[in-house]
Amino acid sequence: MKFLPDHTVVLSDSNEGGAAGSTRRMLQLLYDRNNSLKHWFFGPDKKTSLFAGSLDNRRKRPAVERIVKNVSRPLADRMMSYRHERAFFDAVEQNELSLLNVRNIHSCGLDHSSLLAESLRTVPLVWTLHDCWAVKEYAFKFSNKQANEIQYAKREKNERLAVAKRELFFNERSDVVLVSPSTWLRDLAIHATNSAIRVEHIPNGVPLDIFYPREKKRIQRDLGLDPNLIWLGFASTWANSRKGADLLVRALASISDERIGLLIWGGEFSQAGLGSNIAIRYLGRIEDPNVLAILYSACDLFVCPSRADNLPNTCIEAIACGVPVLGSDAGGIPDIVKNGTSGWLFLNDDYESLQSSLLVAIEQMRYGINFSISCVQHAKENFDVRKTASRYAELLSDLVVK
Repeated sequence: MKFLPDHTVVLSDSNEGGAAGSTRRMLQLLYDRNNSLKHWFFGPDKKTSLFAGSLDNRRKRPAVERIVKNVSRPLADRMMSYRHERAFFDAVEQNELSLLNVRNIHSCGLDHSSLLAESLRTVPLVWTLHDCWAVKEYAFKFSNKQANEIQYAKREKNERLAVAKRELFFNERSDVVLVSPSTWLRDLAIHATNSAIRVEHIPNGVPLDIFYPREKKRIQRDLGLDPNLIWLGFASTWANSRKGADLLVRALASISDERIGLLIWGGEFSQAGLGSNIAIRYLGRIEDPNVLAILYSACDLFVCPSRADNLPNTCIEAIACGVPVLGSDAGGIPDIVKNGTSGWLFLNDDYESLQSSLLVAIEQMRYGINFSISCVQHAKENFDVRKTASRYAELLSDLVVK
């Protein structure tokens, strides 16, 4: 691994959630190479590490902002933006920066205008894309045939202003380097920005010393799961249409096979629409990666029905544990799910395609087709967090040296 530049700062909106966990594991490897690395974020600092620190450790907004929010959410958000910008630029003033790596920031109130500040003009800037928001006026845009509409995640209300703000940013900071974890978002970023903008592709990685295959039947017995069922894993909130839980429910609704179980962890969950023939085990939120690795290993197949996604960590973690993925062909999922190697792809936003692909997968598994070895090999070759860290170290060091 190349050296990491002294005084590299990574900025993100939170230190919680799947994307934050992926960031944290990679940064630990970089910090091991250079302990001047700092990770700044906003919100509660529940994950202890020597290099990470919150710029605003509040769990809730200040009282005045909460009162204002009841009257005007936009005004309260502007207050939060000012507060977070002030905390960020205070930290910039008090610390030496040789390079700034921006990650997910659209929830903390900082934006493209913040990054055009005079104090940052001479600091090399790398922006890691967790979604489309850095280059588009939304985080995700996707079709929902069930609702008969085009839906958005984190869409800015004033499209004209949002487009102008991004155009100004990329003209003023044409030296910025965008890094996309997926080939889908890399291509979108290339087409959404001017030709002067450098766009790199560096996939997210997972620690393969944590996410690796365990003995499936033993784990199923330990968890009290019927080993005679085919267990499908699903990890997401039930209430988010972008994650496509409703597609999974509709696909399962007309499958009468009684040998199917559904192992679920993550956010909100509802059994509404699921037939009585589906055995269900819901475990709530799980944050311990060692426990997650055990849950993946208990599954015969992991399901990712997202209508829009970048490079979901859940799918990477699943294949690293030797579990094939049944995933939509949305966004960066096809980077992970290779037909005949690491699982099966179905047509995005199409529950009938999901259903037919699921039946094919179940039939092939019953006939003894096992993708475990090829899944693990795919993860080792493309999604090892050590390789991710090495590629970041190489990119960042080259930017500072030149």
